[in-house]
Amino acid sequence: MKTEGTLIEITWQDAWSNDEGWEDCALADLCATSAINKTVGYVVHESKRQIVLAQSVHAEGERFCTLTGIPVGCILKIRKIKRG
Repeated sequence: MKTEGTLIEITWQDAWSNDEGWEDCALADLCATSAINKTVGYVVHESKRQIVLAQSVHAEGERFCTLTGIPVGCILKIRKIKRG
């Protein structure tokens, strides 16, 4: 379990879609492995369902900017980032 305020990098599998019509299995296999992302941010919320990261945290209170919610089931790896 990560603590709030910790700076982390999450590697995660994103969802994808294709609206180009009928495709063969080769494209489906390619797309299923190509939607891997890395997101870096401060943990502002963590539950059994998701981790929410903020790009910026206001120095004087509980205000955040640019939030990203990542479902726990999509997470492949979490790496804690050491601060200076």
